[in-house]
Amino acid sequence: MPRGVWKEHNRNRFKSRIWLPDRRRNILIGSSFMNCEDAGLAYDAASIFVRGIPVNNSAEVYKTPSSSASSSAPQHHATQQSTTISPTTSTSIWDQIQGMASIDDVCLALRSPESELNKKLQHALREHHTTKAQKEEG
Repeated sequence: MPRGVWKEHNRNRFKSRIWLPDRRRNILIGSSFMNCEDAGLAYDAASIFVRGIPVNNSAEVYKTPSSSASSSAPQHHATQQSTTISPTTSTSIWDQIQGMASIDDVCLALRSPESELNKKLQHALREHHTTKAQKEEG
């Protein structure tokens, strides 16, 4: 199993980290879904934690860093820990997530089928499944 991917009751579970320079912490974004077939369900039950602590006060925890904080802190980087999203697409997805005002906004965007973020994620998942199927056939 790739790092960051594990099995639980016949479900694939994935996690990815987003670095918050101003908090010097990672936010863990996890999702669970059956067979990865329905991209709309992939992040429907997104659970977001900061170092294992549930995010209850999202406005406090998830702030866009000021220019001085971002220049002195390490640059934002998404550690791709699952094989679900291709690297070229995941960068724009995670950059968009990092630019959102709060965790609540992230969850709403991931759950809304009409949101730009959800559409990008669905595209990335379709692309992944196409690539994976081609590799398995060849």
